[in-house]
Amino acid sequence: MYPGPELSTVYVHLMLASLGISCMARTEFHFGLALVILLAINWKLLSDQNFNDDDADADDAEDDNGGGDDDDDDDDDDADADDAEDDNGGGDDDDDDDDDDDDDDDDDDDIPFQKRER
Repeated sequence: MYPGPELSTVYVHLMLASLGISCMARTEFHFGLALVILLAINWKLLSDQNFNDDDADADDAEDDNGGGDDDDDDDDDDADADDAEDDNGGGDDDDDDDDDDDDDDDDDDDIPFQKRER
């Protein structure tokens, strides 16, 4: 679904705009002009409300104003472990052997089960 006014709202605006234009073409010019201007203002208010909402919910915070993250890509700004290494080089995402800890056994960190020596 697209982020805009509902389809019924679009139909009502088109119908009233065509009525206003037909009134402008006939004798009721001022009524038609006022109707078209009011419809344009109402459409602008509806579009601003639906397209550019600046709320802080997670699904569109990054798309609206660059803040936050909507978690649909790898360049988010949070510090969780699964993408900290990809974002800014810090931390480790545990999918490779080049983790950033100080121990010498880098290969042993990523193996969940090790065989015991007998």
